[in-house]
Amino acid sequence: MALKHGVTSSTASRIVLGPGALYANWQNGTGTLLGATVGGGSFTITRSKYSVKPDGAKGKVKGLDFIGEVSATLTANLVEATVANLVKFGLAFNQSSFASGNTIGTGTGSLTTFALASTPDNVVAPKIFVAGVEKSLTTDYSISGTTVTFVTAPASDAVITADYSYAASATSGDFYMLRGDTTVAAADYLTNLALLLEYTGDSTDPMVLVIKNPTTNGEFALNLPTGQEEVIFPITWEAAFDSSSLTVEPWEILIPEPAS
Repeated sequence: MALKHGVTSSTASRIVLGPGALYANWQNGTGTLLGATVGGGSFTITRSKYSVKPDGAKGKVKGLDFIGEVSATLTANLVEATVANLVKFGLAFNQSSFASGNTIGTGTGSLTTFALASTPDNVVAPKIFVAGVEKSLTTDYSISGTTVTFVTAPASDAVITADYSYAASATSGDFYMLRGDTTVAAADYLTNLALLLEYTGDSTDPMVLVIKNPTTNGEFALNLPTGQEEVIFPITWEAAFDSSSLTVEPWEILIPEPAS
């Protein structure tokens, strides 16, 4: 008996190759590339079903199966530690820059006002230091906009420094600061997330796996290596139904038509 298999002359043009490229808000071939990944990922559609089993039936009855809950997830292991990538982990991150130890002036013994480079956004309470000693808000100084006003003028030659957060536009020497809050805003949902995979049947168009209206599942974890290796940021996005179309499942698979 001849060995049986499923290989045909079309097999070579029907294979999907990884690892794929991950894009946010992908449409008509364009989107925001999330960068390199490590260790692969997964695209999972879960469509739970329930069956009505009427009295007298000895098992499932054709036509009495119904779709219950539908979920669509996409997971990946990011390795590019950009602000744009990291904010996608939080359901709603406050994105600020953080100025640490910025010198805002030197005391003269008479000057009481000094200027910050930016207006604090108070995501983190500002701290003002004179000659390395932290001063107390209200008791020692006040802040209005970018102006720091001391109750008593700092001593001559005393260096005044400030730690504070401000609207994200970090310059060299500052940091972007990410802090979670307790809300999920409309802006936290991506339009979609798309994984583009090479499809051997088409040299131009990829196979595209899409989840719609995704947010992360809220978990943020860093896989820290024991040696000098890359730090991996595992992330899972969950699709959401559009409130205006609750009968349309929030996922798509786009398969290019193979060249004839």
